Amino acid sequence: MEETVLKELVEKNFTIQKISEYLDVGNSTVKKYLKLYGLVVTGHHKKHLCGQCGETNPVNFYKRRKIQCKKCFNLMCLRNQIEKKLKAIEYMGGECKHCGYDRFYGALEFHHIDPNEKDPKLSRSWTFERWKLELDKCIMLCSNCHREEHHKLRL
Repeated sequence: MEETVLKELVEKNFTIQKISEYLDVGNSTVKKYLKLYGLVVTGHHKKHLCGQCGETNPVNFYKRRKIQCKKCFNLMCLRNQIEKKLKAIEYMGGECKHCGYDRFYGALEFHHIDPNEKDPKLSRSWTFERWKLELDKCIMLCSNCHREEHHKLRL
């Protein structure tokens, strides 16, 4: 990595992350050469700035997340969860297996046919392929039919 190129990027206020992306190297490599050449990246990269809404108040950011405010991060997570659920609903046939309800995705739930087969380490971060293995142990029910099914199990 040439000192002149790195110095030019530092003068343009590039962050370590942006330098690594620009040069197609890892962050640790950038840090190593910054130290070797005695270059210091300004505090620019440490400021809070949400890339979606422009928020800059540090109070509105999670501890280590400086490029996305709480509101935008939570909205992104919600959208991802909804997208995953819609994909799972489609995979399971799109309607309650007992009554055929299909109007609102939020009222559709996944019921384990045999509760003993349920993976105790269920995780939202699983890939969809891994979710399919768990969904194959389930039937899709609307919230009312799901409650009725669990009531039957208690009797």
